[in-house]
Amino acid sequence: MKWQDISEKFYVENYLYGYCHIFAMALNKLFGYQIEALWDLSPDDLDEGMSGLVHMYAVKPDGTKLDASGILTDERLEQEYSDCNEPDIRQHTINDIKKMMSTGELVKISSKSYEDVLNYIKHKNQIFEYVNPDEILKNIQFHDELNPKLWINDHLKTDVRKKFIKIVNEFYKFLDLPNLKVEDVIFTGSNCALTFTKYSDLDLHLIVDFDHIQFEDDGLTQKELFQNFFNTKKNLWNNMHNIKIEGYPVEMYVQDIDSPLTATGIYSIMDDKWIKKPKAEKPKFDDVSLVAKTEEYIDEIDELLKNNPSEEEVQQKLDDIYVLRKSGLEKAGEFSIENTVFKALRNLGYLDKLRKYILKYSDDEMSLNEIRK
Repeated sequence: MKWQDISEKFYVENYLYGYCHIFAMALNKLFGYQIEALWDLSPDDLDEGMSGLVHMYAVKPDGTKLDASGILTDERLEQEYSDCNEPDIRQHTINDIKKMMSTGELVKISSKSYEDVLNYIKHKNQIFEYVNPDEILKNIQFHDELNPKLWINDHLKTDVRKKFIKIVNEFYKFLDLPNLKVEDVIFTGSNCALTFTKYSDLDLHLIVDFDHIQFEDDGLTQKELFQNFFNTKKNLWNNMHNIKIEGYPVEMYVQDIDSPLTATGIYSIMDDKWIKKPKAEKPKFDDVSLVAKTEEYIDEIDELLKNNPSEEEVQQKLDDIYVLRKSGLEKAGEFSIENTVFKALRNLGYLDKLRKYILKYSDDEMSLNEIRK
């Protein structure tokens, strides 16, 4: 049998009817998912040499069935592939499928078409990727001592503090506000507590009094204006630099002296002492609720992004997640279910997916494609 090349234009329908085994093979190759197939053991009008395959698909570790359309529900499997005289579900290996293709029971396609399938799945990765619940729970850890890479005897290591001060000085110059009075510089976040993970960064906050900030010409004191200005500077700085201390990325912030900060641990870099020392009390939270709530948001994000949403829709979803975190921090602190869900989504890359979509959408809207003659 000749290899068929159907790569001129990628049609999902081809891989729902006729080439479903190819799509299942690709999902197995990329993610290791089990391959299953619905067979008709007594099919009508079967061409000589062909099999009684009705539909082949892949199965995630959590039992979710996938084909070229995305999630394959049991209802859709019954509705679309119900004309079976004697239905039978079987599991298959890649070698099983290759053998059936070599004997002509299943159709072959060209290597180029197979690459098209792999690229399509990678492009639609958020639909087909499996998020292991254990990966969600890895984002929440509690230790008996502070991160030994940064601390010694509950005191910030001297070389770490010196680097922090150097970074802060450079950031201060970057702000380009020579009259800005810094009340303190604090180190906070998971690496200043007992909850650090490999995903944790190093949060350095410059504490300033927004009410006493003066621009030479305008004398503006509106807090929202200053916060927007500092956020813009902070984002620009963080995007321009890739600074790491003991492998952990450093993130800079400017915080109003009157702004409340919900944190387990806060350490003054300027005074080299604790403002709020974390307590060695293991928090209690519901693993099942954390996984369920995180998976709920993951499904919502996946569903949103696959339907070509507007920039406003994606921004609203991102805003909703930040509001969720803020309400959780205010209500129950760092270990609220809302904040732990936020951390899981951030560390699993789902917040970045939303941000990247917004940036690409905005860039596309402002771009004018070259007209080719």
